[in-house]
Amino acid sequence: MPDRYKKKVGPTQRNKYSEESMRQAVNYVKQRKGSIRAAAERFEVPKSTLSEKVRGIRTLKLGGQPVFSMEEEKKLVDGLMLMGEWGFPLITTDLKNVIQNYLDKTGPTRAKPVFPDNRPGKGWIKGFFQRHPELSLRFSENIKRSRAGVTPEVINEYFDNLEETLAGIPPSNILNYDETNFTDNPGRVKVIVKRGCKHPERILDTSKTATSVMVTTAADGTLLPPFIVYKANFVYENWTENGPDGARYGATKSGWFDMAHYERWFKEIALPYLKKLEGKKAIIGDNLSSHLSPEVTDLCIANNIEFVLLPANSTHLTQVNDVTVFKPIKSSYKGCLSNWKSKNRGVLPKTSFPKMLKDTLDGVHNMKANIIAGFKACGIYPLNRHEVLKRLPGYDRGSRDANGTEINDSLLQALQSMRSTETQKKKRGKKVEVPPGKSHTAPGSSQEAERARRTSTTKPAARVRRISTSKRPRNRTRDDRRQVEDEETSASEDSESEEEEMEVSEPEGEEETEDCDVNDVEFEEKDFILARYKTEQDNRAKYFVGFIANLLDDGLFEVEFLRKKDSPKDIYFHYPLVPDIDNVKKCDILCKLKLKESRRGRHYFAKFPIDLKLIS
Repeated sequence: MPDRYKKKVGPTQRNKYSEESMRQAVNYVKQRKGSIRAAAERFEVPKSTLSEKVRGIRTLKLGGQPVFSMEEEKKLVDGLMLMGEWGFPLITTDLKNVIQNYLDKTGPTRAKPVFPDNRPGKGWIKGFFQRHPELSLRFSENIKRSRAGVTPEVINEYFDNLEETLAGIPPSNILNYDETNFTDNPGRVKVIVKRGCKHPERILDTSKTATSVMVTTAADGTLLPPFIVYKANFVYENWTENGPDGARYGATKSGWFDMAHYERWFKEIALPYLKKLEGKKAIIGDNLSSHLSPEVTDLCIANNIEFVLLPANSTHLTQVNDVTVFKPIKSSYKGCLSNWKSKNRGVLPKTSFPKMLKDTLDGVHNMKANIIAGFKACGIYPLNRHEVLKRLPGYDRGSRDANGTEINDSLLQALQSMRSTETQKKKRGKKVEVPPGKSHTAPGSSQEAERARRTSTTKPAARVRRISTSKRPRNRTRDDRRQVEDEETSASEDSESEEEEMEVSEPEGEEETEDCDVNDVEFEEKDFILARYKTEQDNRAKYFVGFIANLLDDGLFEVEFLRKKDSPKDIYFHYPLVPDIDNVKKCDILCKLKLKESRRGRHYFAKFPIDLKLIS
């Protein structure tokens, strides 16, 4: 039932005295320093109210009385703050559910119901936030569980190494880099339309194309020239005009930085800046695969530059540009893009992007202060690990229990319920091939069986067997940010352990491949092999092409697996973007493979002992 409170018309009866004055007047009378009348005149308080307080009759304050005591509300506030710290902040609906659950349990002990159905309304929620200014309603930023899993031990180890690495390096010699993308969509805005309009529309041409920009900052507040990468095959001359001073330009098919353009950025922007400086230098960035360039590492060693990688899944805490730099830049870019859209039709052309980026950077106020604040917030300069540790849940609560000993039972139940919620794994079924305009019948139904009988031919039907990929080798490491490589965009695959099913067709009557005798075969590092995995579902074998990376003890091999790609012209194998590594026994190796040709990351093999359809 919604609240229907209406403010009364007329003057409001308010206390014309302070609580301190009333307290002093009560003490004055109780200490027998004067009469009630004398105390009321001296401290300017109502005589009748003072008389009631002296006799202990009127102990409540003027106005409506609170539903909960200050003790109860303090416990509730502590619980709400703790849940927010641990990554499970409540919304107002959750808060109402907690209050309703609590009142359902304690209802019999109260004199009368305080809310309809024990559920508070908007008025109580509004008053609750007014009584507790330490709480506020904010838009949340969703992060993955891998990011939320960063522990103080990981951060402490990172700062232990960073303290040794950055010793004696001035702020001007410390660089931080990170790339971001600029889209052609300025986002939604509120518009004026007729009341009741459900889908207000605004004519605005946009596209999904994004341009990547590498932003480099120094700890003294210096912003280095950006490196711009377009989504194209080539860079034209008019795409580089009127841009930021000293900017560099490139192009890839995906629009993302690959290793080649990362090396170009280092050689053309970061290295020339650092070479002008004296003494030891340092450059800090995330651990994307495209940033791990042997050539960049060699150049760092040759020029007395420390190359530092941030801990995995911690960029929201330790990446300077992510913390304080990118947000004001994106806000300025949206304003510039909206202004351009209001005067021009169509999408933003690449010829206008350099000028747009220049105006964006010029429009950011206090850029130097933002950069310096970012290095401080990330604990890099001045070096202070507590700037990062204090943003981890439970760090500043001392010995308090992780579940919060001050949370009431209702709030604790809500916390446990949210933590125990398991994500449902989705199984990817067989793709349905239905011609446009024809109806589709659910598999297994009588209509489907009749349709299959009518459309059957005299040819022997292929036997379809299902192979579960739940036993496929799992990745040892996985970065939360995907980096799409230039030549391997279509070859990227999901490396999570989510179960999925795929179908492989075999001619009816085909037998399983016989095991090959590999006891007499000597395997060495850098050999390509064909490995076999058996699934639990139907005890059938599945095959992978692998590369022996290391020889272990007890007949084990550390194998890095490749992925098969069926192109229109041929079939080749390539390494996935995220390394897929597992230990393989010798008895699970079918044979050695002879490498026929290798070009541009594509590997071709001379001969296979089994059908290529069986190889993943």
